[in-house]
Amino acid sequence: MKATYKIGIRLCLILLPWLTVRGQVPVVHATVDFGKKLQVWDGFGAQYVQVHHTRDFKAWPEDYGGLSHLNEDQRQQVIQLVFGADGLKPGIVKAWVDPFHQPVNDNDDPYTIDLAKFDHETTTKWVMYFCKRGLTETRKRGDDLNFLVTLHGAPGWVTKQKALQGPDLDSALKLELAKYIASWAKYLRDIQGLPVKYLSPMNEGEDRSRWPADGTDPVSFWAFEHNLYWPEYQIVDFLHYAREVLDRNGMKEVGLTNGEPTYWGAFYSYKDKSGRVAEYARRIREDSIALKNLALITSHGFGKSYDPRGIDLIHDIRPDLHAWTTSGTWGDMSVDILEDFRQQIYTVKVNALMPFAMVHNDFESDKLSYPANWRISSNFNSPIKTNNGRVEVTKAYYHYKQVSRAGQPGTAVASVSSDDPQLGLIAFTSNGTRNGDAFTVINLSKSTKRVSVTVVGATVRRFVAHLTTDTDYCNRNYEPFTDFRYDNGTLEYTAPPRSSTGFVSAR
Repeated sequence: MKATYKIGIRLCLILLPWLTVRGQVPVVHATVDFGKKLQVWDGFGAQYVQVHHTRDFKAWPEDYGGLSHLNEDQRQQVIQLVFGADGLKPGIVKAWVDPFHQPVNDNDDPYTIDLAKFDHETTTKWVMYFCKRGLTETRKRGDDLNFLVTLHGAPGWVTKQKALQGPDLDSALKLELAKYIASWAKYLRDIQGLPVKYLSPMNEGEDRSRWPADGTDPVSFWAFEHNLYWPEYQIVDFLHYAREVLDRNGMKEVGLTNGEPTYWGAFYSYKDKSGRVAEYARRIREDSIALKNLALITSHGFGKSYDPRGIDLIHDIRPDLHAWTTSGTWGDMSVDILEDFRQQIYTVKVNALMPFAMVHNDFESDKLSYPANWRISSNFNSPIKTNNGRVEVTKAYYHYKQVSRAGQPGTAVASVSSDDPQLGLIAFTSNGTRNGDAFTVINLSKSTKRVSVTVVGATVRRFVAHLTTDTDYCNRNYEPFTDFRYDNGTLEYTAPPRSSTGFVSAR
């Protein structure tokens, strides 16, 4: 393997100069304007998923991320890869609350949380490991994390069907559900010491047809994760009553989100199979209390639906609100994921972006699941794999690293342009932080591109670069790259096929 790797690098270094012979490859002209700030950036994110599908954790425990398959040294390796000084350096983290934290309703005052009545530990061991160790590593370097808590599935007793996969919320128990989620936030903040900033009530709950109408759970639905149906009037209602639940329990600093539809277009308008149309953004905008209590606009980013209209509707009245993509696809783990991120940043205009599970064990998604003996299939793609008792770093990690380290909290998205649709850019200006101006060039094509970038507003005279490639002949994994020239505001280099190249200002 090492010999093959070295040959590949040599070929890369030999072929690239040959491919840049003037006239053989046309020049792509691009611009990065660090003086033109767009939205403030809250950071890229990470999340660890432990409970994802299992219907009975005691009989069939699940660890989607697979830290339980590793030894302690390997687990520390994962923490360093994500949160360490040389790692991804995320700024936001999501901590899911699964359906198994309270098996029966305690029937107590919904405005008083008694943490002794909840089991926030049995199903979250590795979530806590990831979050707490991650926060420690982040603070070691003088940074911090913001945590979002999201309901990944409601306990069956809050549904009309009184079943784990029951899709419909029992309105008589809506305050109890708010308390259920809030208790998780309180536990994370008060017991585990995690800075929880936001609470989200819904995970992809816009589509009623994702569950059988009677709340049963046949094996044909076992590949579906835990969820609950949330029509838009329920989200509006939640923004009314959940605020009081949080306030009465000493969590006035924890803000509410609108929940997380599957993709941004669904936040604006979603038409289900029955023909019913849900308009989350419009309903929230039309309700003064819901709009006032909304602290963050959220959605998942699946489906390549780069629709900013829902955000725009809210921003017409509340331009102060930030918008976060709180789960998204890793695709095929190639450079294409950066084009997806670019669209969300520049078209949807989000202030933060967090793909789905950072760590994944394939066995946990493809084992026979008790009691149905049903083989589950799920999202196999992630930056870090924990298969077969070892840590594997995929291409997704190295491409993500190009932007996650550049887009640190407090920076701002900078204006970019390109005259080639297959060559995109993502840029972040320092915005007064200790982070340098940075931009990433994304070559989606299978051809070499000669690139000339006009850099406007940079306060330094030097950039350092790292290169990641998908191609076998030029296999680079976030490795130092020096074959470029930066002079008098113009940066020139040759972008290998299917590559991402990150440039960071150096003092």
